[in-house]
Amino acid sequence: MRRVFFAIFLTLIFSTSALSATYYFSTSGSDLNEGSKINPKKSLSHATSLMSAGTIIKLNRGDTWIDDWTIKGKHGTISQPIIVEPYGSGEKPNISGRIELKNVKNIKLNNLLSTGNSYSRVMIFAPTENITFDSWDFIDCKKHGLRFRVKDKTSLERHINPVVSNSTIIKRWKKEWNSKKEPGGDGIDYEDGVEGGKIINNKIIDFGHTGIRLASVWPDQYGVHNVLVEGNEVKAEAVNYLRAFELNGAAGQVTNNTVRRNLLNDLRQSSKFKGDNNKYYSNIIVNHQRPTTSTNNVPYAIEITSYTQRDSHEKLGANNNIIANNTFYDVDGSGIKINGKAIKKNYFYNNVITKFGTGPDGGYGIDIRFPSESQIVENNCLWNQSSSDEVFRQSGVKYTSRIANKLLFNFANNIQQDPLFTDPENRDFSLQKGSPCIHKGKSIADLIGPDFVDYYGKPFSDPPSIGAIEY
Repeated sequence: MRRVFFAIFLTLIFSTSALSATYYFSTSGSDLNEGSKINPKKSLSHATSLMSAGTIIKLNRGDTWIDDWTIKGKHGTISQPIIVEPYGSGEKPNISGRIELKNVKNIKLNNLLSTGNSYSRVMIFAPTENITFDSWDFIDCKKHGLRFRVKDKTSLERHINPVVSNSTIIKRWKKEWNSKKEPGGDGIDYEDGVEGGKIINNKIIDFGHTGIRLASVWPDQYGVHNVLVEGNEVKAEAVNYLRAFELNGAAGQVTNNTVRRNLLNDLRQSSKFKGDNNKYYSNIIVNHQRPTTSTNNVPYAIEITSYTQRDSHEKLGANNNIIANNTFYDVDGSGIKINGKAIKKNYFYNNVITKFGTGPDGGYGIDIRFPSESQIVENNCLWNQSSSDEVFRQSGVKYTSRIANKLLFNFANNIQQDPLFTDPENRDFSLQKGSPCIHKGKSIADLIGPDFVDYYGKPFSDPPSIGAIEY
C-alpha cells in the first residue's frame, strides 16, 4: 500500500511539473533549441504550439518579432493559466505584427509592447474566457487598438471576464487626417458578446472615433453586460474627433455596466450613453471643445439620444441609468443632452456641471429635449457666472435652478452656486472649505451599491458631497 501511495505522489509531482513548463524565446534563438534561458527558442508560432495549461512563455526584452501572431484553441485553467511575459532587461518585447486570438481560455499576456501599422493591433474572437492583457503598450495603431468581437450578427458566443488593464493605447494621430473621415478607430472595443470583465487603469490617446466602447446593436446577440470601466484616462492630443466612451445598444443589449473614476479630458466629440441599468459615477470630464477647423457638431460631455441604427434598424435608447456624482468642467456645448422617444426614465443625481456653453452656439448644464418619459434631476450643482443664468432647458423652456425646482415635478434640490473648486484651471476639482456642495448630495448608496466611492476611491459620506470628489 505504501508503494501505491508513493507512486501516486510521484505521478502528481511529474504531472504538475509538465503542466508548468517554462520556455524562453528570443529572435536570436532557434525553434530547435530546448527553450532554456541559455538556449532559447525563436518563433511566436512555435510558442503557440507549446501552449497548454500552466505553460509560461517568456519573451526576451529588447527583441522585436515582426510576424503576425495567432493564438487559437489554447486553454489554460484557473489554477494553471497560460502566461506570456518578458525576461531579461531593456525595452518590453515588441510584437509588431497583427495579433489574433480565438477560442482561448485562462491566458495572461503581461508587460509586452506592440508597435506597427496593423489595421487592428489585436483582434479577439469569441468564445474566450478569462483572458487578460496587462501592462501591454499598443503604439501606432493604424485604426483600432483591441477589439473583442463575435463571429456574426446572429452569434450568441461571448467573451467571459476579459480584462484590459494598466496599458497604454496610442494611435499617434497625424494632423493631416483631420481633414478626412478616416482612419477613425476605437481604443478598446467590447462589442456584441461580453459577460463581465474589466477595463481598468489604461491610458488611451488619439483614436479617431471612441476611446472605450461597449456596444451591441443586434437584438439576437448576447450583448455586453456587467463590465467595469474604471480608472482610465482618455485624451485627444492631435485628433479633431474623439469621444471618450460609448455605451450603445438595442433594448436589453447593454446592461448593468459601471463606468466610474475615469478622467475624460481634452476631447472633441460627445460621449454616447445608452443602454439599460448602467451606472456612471465619480468621473471627471474636462475640456470638451470643438476645434475651429472642424465642422462637427458642438460637443456635449454626455449625449443621451435615441436613433435608429442603420444596419440593424433597431431603435437605440436608454432606460433606468444612473448618472451621479460626476464633475463636468469647460464644455463647448451642454453638459448633458437628452433627446428622443426611446429615451425612458433615467436619474441624474449630485453632478457638478460648470463652465458650459462656452462655444459660439452656447449650451446648458442639462438640456432635456423630448424624451418619452421624465428624467429625474436632483441635487445637482449647475453654475456658469451667476444665479440668474438659465442653466436648465426642458422641452424648449429655459430655467434657473430655483425656478426648475419650483415648477418641474422631476427637479428637486438643485443648486446654482459656485462649487468653489480648489484649482480648476490646473484640474484640481476638490472642494474648498465653504463649498455649497459639501455633504449636500442625495443619499444614493443603496442605488449604487457598496462600492460608492469618489474619484480617488474614498467612500462617499452620507449624505455625499456633490461632484466626483468627496470633501
